[in-house]
Formats: sequence, structure tokens, C-alpha cells
Amino acid sequence: MNKNNSKLVKETIKKENFSYSNNWKEDYNGCKGLRNIKLSDSLILEYGLKNSDIDSFIVVFGKPNFRVENDDNIDLYYYYDSYCKDFKIIDSLDKCYAEYRFKLSKYVSKKYSCN
Repeated sequence: MNKNNSKLVKETIKKENFSYSNNWKEDYNGCKGLRNIKLSDSLILEYGLKNSDIDSFIVVFGKPNFRVENDDNIDLYYYYDSYCKDFKIIDSLDKCYAEYRFKLSKYVSKKYSCN
């Protein structure tokens, strides 16, 4: 995807009032129970995000909880299904996160982990 495709994704979300994407974005730390694997898979499929650029991906998923860059890879991490108190993650308990890998700035894979 290029800048025009990123713009198209933004316009599509506005037109459709895409609540799934909003649910994902609203649940920033995964404390509300809105983020889950099924929702992640649905967003990727519905918006055709395989091989998309990072900007288009972030339009749908929102700002990641953290990002790791090395060599040609960029990994975006989003918490889901978190154990929280007052909408803050309890650090001493396991955390679940979705990892989305971009190689040469194109989305190539996902992995879900809890630890």
C-alpha cells in the first residue's frame, strides 16, 4: 500500500463508522476486554492489511503499545486480555500481546503471546 491506499483506508473507516476498529483503539492497554485475537484477525481480513504499509495498519489498529525496530524489521505490539486495576496493567501478572511484523515496511506476519 502507498500513501493513496492509506488515505483510502482512512476514508473507508470514516464512511463505515467502523466500530470494530474503534473498539480496538479504545482498549489501549487491553483492560476493557474489547481487544482479542478474533477481532485482530477480522480487522486484518476486512481491511486487506496483508502486505500493507505501517501507516495504513496504524490507521486501523491505532498507536501500538510499543514498537521494536531492528535491521529490516519493525514489530508493533498491542496488549490484549490484560489483567488490570483502574485500567492500568498489573505488571506482576502475565501480559498478552499481539505482535505484528513489518519487513521492509510491509506487514508480513502476526503472533499472539502471553507471558
